[in-house]
Amino acid sequence: MHKTFGENRKRIGNGAKETRALPVLRRAVLLCLSLLLGLGLLLTGCTGPAVETGTGQNELLEDPSAAQRAGSAAVRTDFDRGVKELLASMTLREKVGQLFIVRPEWLNLVVDENGTILGGGASVKYMNDTIADVLQRYPAGGVALYSRNIVDPQQIKELNAGLQTASRIPLYIAVDEEGGIITRIACDKEFSVPKYPSPEYVARTGGILGVQEMGSTIGSYMKEYGFNMNFAPVADVNTNPYNPIIGNRAFSSDPAVAAEMAAAFAKGLRQEGVIPVYKHFPGHGDTAEDSHASVAVSYKTFAELDAAEWLPFRKMTAADYVMVGHIALPNVTGDMTPATMSSQIINDILRKHLGFEGLIMPDSLVMQAITKLYSTEEAAVKTLELGCNIILDPANYFVAFDAVLNAVETGRISEEQLDAAVLRILKSKRDYGILELN
Repeated sequence: MHKTFGENRKRIGNGAKETRALPVLRRAVLLCLSLLLGLGLLLTGCTGPAVETGTGQNELLEDPSAAQRAGSAAVRTDFDRGVKELLASMTLREKVGQLFIVRPEWLNLVVDENGTILGGGASVKYMNDTIADVLQRYPAGGVALYSRNIVDPQQIKELNAGLQTASRIPLYIAVDEEGGIITRIACDKEFSVPKYPSPEYVARTGGILGVQEMGSTIGSYMKEYGFNMNFAPVADVNTNPYNPIIGNRAFSSDPAVAAEMAAAFAKGLRQEGVIPVYKHFPGHGDTAEDSHASVAVSYKTFAELDAAEWLPFRKMTAADYVMVGHIALPNVTGDMTPATMSSQIINDILRKHLGFEGLIMPDSLVMQAITKLYSTEEAAVKTLELGCNIILDPANYFVAFDAVLNAVETGRISEEQLDAAVLRILKSKRDYGILELN
């Protein structure tokens, strides 16, 4: 079974390709220069952009839209031909699956032909035939791993490689690796990787280039272990000392500093071929609630948010992704609808006002902020209708999958809309080297 899936996948590409690491001496020289320049920036109060210390990644990762605009229409058409041919070869179920990033436990369930769960579901640490079978029948676009899925370096490499082999279309394989307390890899004593006190500490002591180096370092070891997406940077501004969820996960309580640092961290990840996912738009730093338990609320006005919480998100490039939080803005929208379910916040503010061109996903849909208010079916379909491109962590993958499939089959979501969404995902996977086209 694995061989068959592997052969199918090889016809598309070989999946994520590790970025060649910088020579040790060059890294050491760059780090010294970074520290000196970072100190100069702090002393002069400068918060300018970080100095380029890249590893030669595809320029599309810095500004895909600009790079594409620079080429001729013929070149762009040729560049996208392989992706469009792949899209044309995909079944409707494969297209729907590309919209989902799920926990691996959903793939470790024995299900019948109708998606009825018959058993299984234990925490996933190793690849098995059940996962391969479910990925064939309920193909996913990506998998998000958590601490319970990670044992040691060899185990996680084998699991991630096995997941990729079992999927015809290469997967996003994501993890939370912010630096600090929310790190699934660095917090595991089995991994000999750099450990950072917190994003706030690195920003305060290392400046822009110290943060960029942290992003690059984290991205490098993530790629080594088979990950290609990081649910980071935390782009929230820590403006509320009573906030129960952000604290020193944010880079700063100063919006301008937080903006520069989040951009530097994201740049470091992109240099290593890892997708940054900015979180949590429209800003979790001035809320008193934890959205794991209920909708979080920011009572700031549009002008106040625009001058503070949204500054970091203005730094996002078209190569970045953004995670929309379950955060209500009653003094902006006039109600308590969470941002994940608000066209005004996603389309009018994030897309139009801030001009964001990258891909959008909601925060985990298994959080009670959503499950208390919406069914699994409605949450999945509405997030797509309202402007999200990816559905993250639905409460029931099979139910959510079938709901989106039904929405397409009945015309609630047109197949043209579905194709456009999947094409964006495939292009991004190609640009990051996840999807290699022969």
